[in-house]
Amino acid sequence: MSPASATSKRRSRRSSNGIGEGTRPTALICSYPMRALLIRSTARSSSLSSKKWQAWQDSHVTGAFLMVRAAVPLLRQSKGSIVIMASTRAIQSEPDTEAYAAAKGALCALTHALAISLGPDIRVNAILPGWIETRPWAKAQTREAVEHRAIDREQHPVGRVGEPADIAATVLFLASDGAGFITGQQIAVDGGMTRKMIYAH
Repeated sequence: MSPASATSKRRSRRSSNGIGEGTRPTALICSYPMRALLIRSTARSSSLSSKKWQAWQDSHVTGAFLMVRAAVPLLRQSKGSIVIMASTRAIQSEPDTEAYAAAKGALCALTHALAISLGPDIRVNAILPGWIETRPWAKAQTREAVEHRAIDREQHPVGRVGEPADIAATVLFLASDGAGFITGQQIAVDGGMTRKMIYAH
């Protein structure tokens, strides 16, 4: 699987080579296989090799930059929008996630830098997903039903764990004309978790 995938809304019919004739993409979404990345993202700083560190930066930051660079000429024509998938790990952390957090933080910085460089023709925003449960929507061979504990739901101010539809709705909004005055922003879609103070009592 590619470390990053791009999705474009298109306004044209497809030709025989799979590329739309007169293609005018209106949105670029830079995203990653999030669950697999989270599983592999923990490593103590003292044992994290430079090669693995660089792999995180290449797959996330460099991958996103290269996709954006390739799409810019077409997105300028359509006055399009770019949505970069970061993570709440860019602004809060658990132990031994330095490479992952650094990559996600860099994506947030890349977002506001691109917004300034590409505006007014192209808007650029980032989404920071929190706990998004994807297992019920996985491929058939890995799909599984999930029953979250009460504590899992109740720790979220909205009272539940997130779903892919929550992210999709945010992407659609940011790529729409309704978000025409929004650029350079990072939008946390986390059920309010990053706004909640958590202390041991």
